[in-house]
Amino acid sequence: MLHFKLTQEFQPAEVLVVLLAQDPQLKENLAAIASFAHLTADDLVANFKAEKKDSTAFYTAHQHPTGVKKIYLLGLGETKEDKPLSPEAVRQVMRSFVHKNKTTLPTVISIDCLQFSSLKQLSAAQLPAFVEALAGGSLLGLYEIGKYKQEPPKPVAFDTLRIHLAVKTQANDPIEKSIDKAKVVAVAQLRVFDMVNTPSNRFTPEDFAKTAELIGSEASINVKVFRGKEVKEQNLHALWSVGKGSENLPTFSILEYKPAHFTKSIGLVGKGVNFDTGGYNIKTQGMAPMKIDMAGAATMLGVMESIAKLQLPIHVVCIIPACENMISGNAYKPSDIIDSYAGYTIEVEDTDAEGRIMMADALAYLTKNYQTDYLLDIATLTGASIISLGLKAGAMFTNNEELATKFYDLGQQTEEKVWRLPLWDDYADALKSDMADVKNYANSQAGSVTAAKFLEKFTNKHPAWVHFDVAGMCWMDSEFAKTRNATAFGVRLMVEFAESLVAGK
Repeated sequence: MLHFKLTQEFQPAEVLVVLLAQDPQLKENLAAIASFAHLTADDLVANFKAEKKDSTAFYTAHQHPTGVKKIYLLGLGETKEDKPLSPEAVRQVMRSFVHKNKTTLPTVISIDCLQFSSLKQLSAAQLPAFVEALAGGSLLGLYEIGKYKQEPPKPVAFDTLRIHLAVKTQANDPIEKSIDKAKVVAVAQLRVFDMVNTPSNRFTPEDFAKTAELIGSEASINVKVFRGKEVKEQNLHALWSVGKGSENLPTFSILEYKPAHFTKSIGLVGKGVNFDTGGYNIKTQGMAPMKIDMAGAATMLGVMESIAKLQLPIHVVCIIPACENMISGNAYKPSDIIDSYAGYTIEVEDTDAEGRIMMADALAYLTKNYQTDYLLDIATLTGASIISLGLKAGAMFTNNEELATKFYDLGQQTEEKVWRLPLWDDYADALKSDMADVKNYANSQAGSVTAAKFLEKFTNKHPAWVHFDVAGMCWMDSEFAKTRNATAFGVRLMVEFAESLVAGK
């Protein structure tokens, strides 16, 4: 684990990192850095423009009196009066810097927020969010995706980040707490990375159950798991129907965090399809990425872990339905009519619309057995959400106007953006079945909306339900691997939501 040291004094290490924004003070800051390094400012001013993730490194004059040997300048991008410096820019830039340089950095490096950096302009009220971003981004930058390679990764000597601040800190003040939060949330995100990146032959429904139990033991969370035929015995017929065709039978994990004192409660559900072939409506293109069809469940475990380890005074119940949608003599078929925990019968129009079927049982189970103030679910549910929003935002569905506004605002704040799509009753007619209470697939039009309408039927008319369809956001191309990799999209969005409830916002 990376260590962090906050200091009011300017005590730079061998490597000093300075974050700079494109603002009116840039030229002045660069001149001050050049003077400190005993260099001329012309080259810095001419070549470093502080565009986002722009990076310049140079050595100081021989035997610098402070001991600094190398200085990295990192760009934070343009800032304006209507576009102030954001913690998310700092988080992304630090993650990128650490990822690229982690095997060549010395044991201790320093971050300047005191002398030359654009961060020196921050107020005491702003500092906690920015320090949390510095720490969180640095921790995420240490992630290694190649865990199954025979050749071990290059060793990382870097283990301490010294952050120079203009204010003195002490135990339990907001800045110190921001470091604790960064560690908790980043560790949860790293676990999500591993779960989503790992292929299904190494991460099965049983592994979801074991991960839930592990998190429970680490964070004082009560965990109950139904395994295999226990799922069917608990009347979770929809989940059982989707998963029974695989030799890796379904699991249904229930995690409950209930502190001694709380004022609000949240129910969480995440889609955990460890691999999706499409069933008998087999996917004819692009099946390899379907190891990530469990990203919603992984995300909710990350949210649950974060809330519990942060010891937020909120009662949280998290349900993880997990299965594989496979083809076999025992697999469910198109036109089957199956039962569900809610009592509704479901006509299977399309076995590749399996996520909504197995999530229906989880939503129904949660709303029947627990009374929570809020009900949130997240799923890689439809390709239609990608057609609607591309790879820039997740789709959000809710009839609660207050929650729609709050999650939109939190998405802008965290850069885990969500955009509201309609949940009108006009779309419900497409799900009517002649032989059953509902069918699982309507048609190719408004696919993410009709999927949301299907889920809504199993929420027991919960007044504060929000559904997130994040098929395009949980796994994408990035600088952190040669192939697509996990993003842990939604973890920080929902942790910030939980913290807003504690703050009464």
